Amino acid sequence: MKLRTLLTEAGYEMIPESPYAEIEITSVCHDTRMAEKGSLFVALRGRQTDGHAHIPRAAECGAVFAVTEYETNCPTALPSLRVSDTREALARLADAFYGHPAREMRIVGVTGTNGKTSVLSILAHLLRASGERVGTIGTVEATSDGRSLSADLHDPAAHMTTPDPPVLYRLLSEMRRDGCRTVVMEATSHAAALKKLVPLTFSLLIFTNLTEEHLDFHESMEAYFQAKASLFRQADRALIHLDGSAARGDREQYGLRLASIAEAHGAEVRTCSENPGSFPDFIRSDFEESIGMGINFTMKTKADGSELSVSSRLLGKYSGMNLFVSAAAAKMLGISPNCITAAMKSFPGVAGRMQEIVTDAEFSVFVDFAHTPDALENLLRSVHGFRKGTGRITVLFGCGGDRDPYKRKEMAIIVSRYADLIYVTSDNS
Repeated sequence: MKLRTLLTEAGYEMIPESPYAEIEITSVCHDTRMAEKGSLFVALRGRQTDGHAHIPRAAECGAVFAVTEYETNCPTALPSLRVSDTREALARLADAFYGHPAREMRIVGVTGTNGKTSVLSILAHLLRASGERVGTIGTVEATSDGRSLSADLHDPAAHMTTPDPPVLYRLLSEMRRDGCRTVVMEATSHAAALKKLVPLTFSLLIFTNLTEEHLDFHESMEAYFQAKASLFRQADRALIHLDGSAARGDREQYGLRLASIAEAHGAEVRTCSENPGSFPDFIRSDFEESIGMGINFTMKTKADGSELSVSSRLLGKYSGMNLFVSAAAAKMLGISPNCITAAMKSFPGVAGRMQEIVTDAEFSVFVDFAHTPDALENLLRSVHGFRKGTGRITVLFGCGGDRDPYKRKEMAIIVSRYADLIYVTSDNS
């Protein structure tokens, strides 16, 4: 793609008489390890390093043009274009390089502290059951119409929940090529803060909950919330889960605030809750769970008064929430109630999310990804609810190294409250 065309498609302009306008651009990158002959290199300022200092290295690797935020005095500096925000520029340039793939598909985003991967997996399963060709981008792997794309990702930063723009928009282009009509993706607060998703418009954006997490990056709950909120300014429709959205010790409901923000930006907003007093558009009732039976509940839609029954082999309070949110989202996406009910029964679950490990022992073994105080407490409350009699609960857990040290004490207190025997292990130390 010619440089002038790429910049124009991304919303930037060159000096008309620029001698570089007809340079052929072969890729867009921000990491010198991914630079090659013909690359456009975008210099990002990070927490530990400044990409502007790596422009000479990018040139050595074959890059022919740079996008920067300020002038550099590098002796081998590339010809460049200055912009006010190179993170936003990286997303817009990557999107333009791959031909704005999201414009030809329905983008469904899932955001929140907990439940993103599960809701993505359940919703993709429901969409496929309805006959849709679906792409997914999230923690587990990227898929296009059931085909794994993850093995082809060589960028060092590709395996993030929301990949960096050069990978993200390439994935979307492959999904478009494969004929995917809908893409379900996890939209993280990091991705929002780092401007990765700026070019996207969400056909539907789903909010699961908001509790303490990632404060090593965002530094405060309000900053964390505002990162999430920025995504809802890019949504045509929003589904807000109202339960479990309050900070510990704070009754302020983040879900209600998000609903107001989304409505103020013209989105069609629907809410879901198990509390009739919050007057939700979708309400859950008759919730039951037990080992062997799984989860059962009824969802009623306020708009038409209809009800549908959900039965699933999954277990756990959060699993119940995720199934409920997914069923409501599926209804908003036009999937029939009969299809939702039937497909929920066949959903196999997500690896590491309240996953039962089958053994021949006289006890049950579960693996769960719970890595926040809120998720851990809900998990252990659920286990207390379906354990047999006074059966002993043993918990093996750890806390991630190099991030969120504040939550370690809180998680230890929670495990001490609910477990009879505790093993603590190092994790990503």
